[in-house]
Amino acid sequence: MRFSLLILSALFGLGLNAQTTFNVDMSCAPEGFTDVFVTGPWCGWCANDVYNTMTDDDGDGIYTVAVTIEGVALGDLVEYKYAINGFDDQENLVNDMVDGATCAPITDYSGYANRQIPAGDTANDSYGTCDGTCNDAPAAAEVDVTFQVDMSQYTGTYGSVNINGSFNGWCGGCAAMTDGDADGIFDITIPLSLGTYEYKFTLDGWTAQEEFTEGDACTSTIDGYTNRTVEITGATVLDAVCYNSCDACDGDGGGDNGGGTSEMGVTFNVDMSCAPAFDNVFVTGPWCGWCANDVYNTMTDDDGDGIYSVTVPDLVGSVEYKYAINGFADQENLINDMVDGASCAPVTDFAGYANRQIDAGSVANDYYGTCDGTCNDAAPVLVTFQVNMAEQTTNPIGVFIAGNFQGWSAGATAMTDDDGDDIWEYTASISAGEAVEYKFINGPNWGLDESIPVACAVNGNRGYTVGTEDAILDAVCFGACTPCGDALPTEEVTFTVLTDNITVAADGMYLAGAMNGWSGEAMNDNGDGSWSLTKSLEAATYEFKFQNGLDGWEELDCGGNRSVEAVLGAPVSYQGCFAQCSDVCSVDPDAADVTFQVDASQIAVS
Repeated sequence: MRFSLLILSALFGLGLNAQTTFNVDMSCAPEGFTDVFVTGPWCGWCANDVYNTMTDDDGDGIYTVAVTIEGVALGDLVEYKYAINGFDDQENLVNDMVDGATCAPITDYSGYANRQIPAGDTANDSYGTCDGTCNDAPAAAEVDVTFQVDMSQYTGTYGSVNINGSFNGWCGGCAAMTDGDADGIFDITIPLSLGTYEYKFTLDGWTAQEEFTEGDACTSTIDGYTNRTVEITGATVLDAVCYNSCDACDGDGGGDNGGGTSEMGVTFNVDMSCAPAFDNVFVTGPWCGWCANDVYNTMTDDDGDGIYSVTVPDLVGSVEYKYAINGFADQENLINDMVDGASCAPVTDFAGYANRQIDAGSVANDYYGTCDGTCNDAAPVLVTFQVNMAEQTTNPIGVFIAGNFQGWSAGATAMTDDDGDDIWEYTASISAGEAVEYKFINGPNWGLDESIPVACAVNGNRGYTVGTEDAILDAVCFGACTPCGDALPTEEVTFTVLTDNITVAADGMYLAGAMNGWSGEAMNDNGDGSWSLTKSLEAATYEFKFQNGLDGWEELDCGGNRSVEAVLGAPVSYQGCFAQCSDVCSVDPDAADVTFQVDASQIAVS
């Protein structure tokens, strides 16, 4: 019999799975609803179910439900909103937030606005409004809006032209535009309700996209993202604009990131001493939709000194750029340089991208893949990620991957299932030696991402350290450590809590931890002052706590959570005293009356 006792110092606050009460006044709701429910990312934006459907027992128009959310500690912020009749209608608080309200702080002020509350608190809300004023207009009839983009001056290669925006969930390739008369102007007509929308034009899904600068005339910037914006007041055909420009193509280069055209341009020089083997090198940036090599942006080394050059005309303002080779077979990765304090790639999030920048009219003198000329970048390799969706209902928008290699951007990196076998794939170029964390997402938004089992989780995510050669990772089942249909081997772990130091609650003792989503499971009374529960667990280390009654979380006298390691091949037993970091209870002696006496007869009082 193996006995293992580990105490972790990491604090896990009292009140995991804290119960949160939601009250909503339905005075402003549409007429005729049959049920109202609360939903959020904690249940995958689920529709009404028994546990989240709200009731109005006293008939006062205020509906109530108390929800216990797994893995959420007392005081943690919970995102939520109300909806009716299985999402026939849901709250729209965007206008309230645009007008300065504060009840829905999780918002982009255009496509969504969701409420937030600390777990354990009580919410008192009015359906569809922040202040109780029933000011939401009925849903307007949709009108036809025609978008047009002129691709005649785009010099890169592409297969399809797409439109992505707040009206279609930034869905990638779902909205393809057409050029029926072959004049280079692509269009699409979309039925939209009246209102304001963000959007941009993209190529081949998200292979290339328009890039704008904050302040460009046709754009708005929200949460650091600059996109086109349009206010729809009725059916309309929008003027054709040049790709990556706020203006129509004018014969002088068009798509210039919204700032007009100029003869200034930039001369780019790059020393290729640090580059891997290549056939061609080119410069690219948002000014051409992050295009691959073409005649005008391919660089040459006429004197054979290893420095390649090209002058790109018609660039204005601050020009964002980077170098790449062989049609994006490799591209610069300057993230580590920037993390280490370099300054050559100021357009960066220090995790997913790092791009250079120069003023138009200047000359760039750079080193490929490095800020200081030191050849310290590990060679990139191709890593293919695979997820099997056979046990899921796949989102019609598709399956996505997000991770530290792409800036944790949900909806930005679509996976593909070309052979229709329910195994979705994505191949990324990542530097050798990089520690990658990632998740699969059943759809384009956070809240639809998988929950990773403890046995294979790295900081709650999947993990992989990139080797020196291209790799195709095994297909795993969505939300599992193994292929679909397989299961990891398990070992029995027996948890025992001693209760000599407490009065056990009427509903008994419970076990809650990472092995059950921090949802209390009833333990068995051994009849000797101890309670036990045996579980079959995959090999991993699990944090947990005991509960005296379902809501009676213990606070360990040494702090933190308990921990046990499940090891294959030998059953494991864990024993601990409730709220004490010992396997033997320290019990306070029974109270006794003590009388203190002092003889004051010989004290002289003056």
